[in-house]
Amino acid sequence: MSNNYATVYQGLKLFRDAMLPFIVEKLQAVYGDHWWEQGVARCFKQEEIERLHVQFEKRHTLVVELPGDELAEMLDINRFCNIIERNWKPVFGEVFGDRRVIGWLQEVREVRNAVAHPQTGDLRADDAWRCLDTAERILRTFNEKAADEVATVKKSLYAPRGTPVSAEQWRKYCQSLVDDHARWTELFVHPEVLKFVPARLIPVEKAGLFPSMPHLRDIMPPPQPVTVLDYVRQCENPLVILGDPGQGKTAAVEQLTVEYARRRLKGTEALVPVLVKLNMYDPQQRDLWNLIAMSLRGRGLQIDAPQVEQLLGSTISPLLLMFDGLDEVKVADSVNVKQDLESLLMNHPAHKYIITCRKADYARFALRIEGEDRVELRHFGKKDVQRFLVDYYRYYEQAPGKGRLLFEQLKQQELLNLAQIPLHLGLIM
Repeated sequence: MSNNYATVYQGLKLFRDAMLPFIVEKLQAVYGDHWWEQGVARCFKQEEIERLHVQFEKRHTLVVELPGDELAEMLDINRFCNIIERNWKPVFGEVFGDRRVIGWLQEVREVRNAVAHPQTGDLRADDAWRCLDTAERILRTFNEKAADEVATVKKSLYAPRGTPVSAEQWRKYCQSLVDDHARWTELFVHPEVLKFVPARLIPVEKAGLFPSMPHLRDIMPPPQPVTVLDYVRQCENPLVILGDPGQGKTAAVEQLTVEYARRRLKGTEALVPVLVKLNMYDPQQRDLWNLIAMSLRGRGLQIDAPQVEQLLGSTISPLLLMFDGLDEVKVADSVNVKQDLESLLMNHPAHKYIITCRKADYARFALRIEGEDRVELRHFGKKDVQRFLVDYYRYYEQAPGKGRLLFEQLKQQELLNLAQIPLHLGLIM
């Protein structure tokens, strides 16, 4: 058996060994002693059930067809999809929630058939990776340990190889980022952020005040604003940037993308910036790996989801991965995106991560990110507004005085507070 066939076989065996007892347990919980008749037999033609009944009675599992080769124990994967689909409402719907799992089971079944009847040559690496990625995703809903085991097998598909992107390809990628944004980088106003500093309780005796009170809330000095760029440089943890609509979250990560690309080209920065727009998340593609691949392909890199996994597993070129617009993910996809982000950050800590989201929407994702830093964008200050207006009209109309005049008009008409939100400032102009 060739390499990718063998790897998929190993992963699907883990998948089957976890799925089988899960299916039986759930059917028994609903149908009791009649779980075979009501949960399994009605899902297939009578002649097939009659042919399988003897083997079922002997083993008390759904592994009921043994042609005598090494793939025999995996053949029951063929039946998982029918059983789960036919018992969706009474048994499995509450566990999986999303009916897309039916399509995922069909994908696994198709690759399983290819493994059971191998053709000349090896199984395509992207087909092998997608199959194991799908199996992992299904298991992740009810068995984290088994999902982790399948994920380990999936990683082995690319373990022996080097990075899929050469240094020269990264150079061209970064140069394209700088070139495409060259016209408006002169207008950058690096936004400032404030770090959330939760209040904490300290013993009163340490403060020497109010000895009759057991505790006193520690009065912390207010956090000092710092530019996003400076904060990212010093931050070692995953960073979440929150802000109101139109406050400049996307502009902030676009600025970071260009700045880090410039530094990479100069040789002063090792991180390669990758900006991923979460509003482009496609439920048919299912995961962030495909979305990352799409972002890189948009810059001329020929890369697919399995190669992204390979890239993440390499430390030759660490990445600055920026996921913009968490709040723009559809509610139906939010669970999958949440799981992908958590898995990505947990399994690939060698890279640096930034997530942007509207402040009011972040709570609904309840991301479990260990050691995250959370900051909030500040509105433009008056000097920021003035600088932007002057630079804008100097650049586009060679008339910086027009920018100063507009700034004075905003002050006189009491519109300056409104202009401190970047989106509003753009509308005013």
